[in-house]
Amino acid sequence: MGGNIGFESKAHKGSTFWFELPLSEDAMSKVKTSDQENEAIKIKELSGKVLYVEDNPANLDLMEMIISRVEDLSMISTHTAELGLDLAKLENPDVIIMDINLPGMDGFEALAKLRVMNCTLKTPVIALSANATKRDIAVGHEAGFYDYLTKPVDINAVLGAIKSALGTPA
Repeated sequence: MGGNIGFESKAHKGSTFWFELPLSEDAMSKVKTSDQENEAIKIKELSGKVLYVEDNPANLDLMEMIISRVEDLSMISTHTAELGLDLAKLENPDVIIMDINLPGMDGFEALAKLRVMNCTLKTPVIALSANATKRDIAVGHEAGFYDYLTKPVDINAVLGAIKSALGTPA
């Protein structure tokens, strides 16, 4: 069905299992005409460049659709943390949105590396993950993510976090 199944397990701590399925064309058309999209269109004062690091093509498509609705906001993306670090150096994004469960280097490792690079030392990094327990969110904030959002994606939450990260007044 074009989805992903995965897990993360740590001895004596537990396991997290997840699955992702792409939205159907019918669901995508409903998202396009939702009230959330109308709210996204109203946010015109946002401007900047977002780097989105995500390995799931359906999630990348959804984020591109969200970002494209905001006039002066642009998005670049990649599917691995390693390439995300390279893009961050080259493109100097204003905000980085990082999936946690990536192939190879995970989002936490990538955040640690971003925090020691001069060019991204102060760039806000927002986690966007299917790991959605209160503990997952707390661990994300403790690690230094600017914000920690959960999937499924809430368009208003994503745009609100971007707006906050860009320092745009509410």
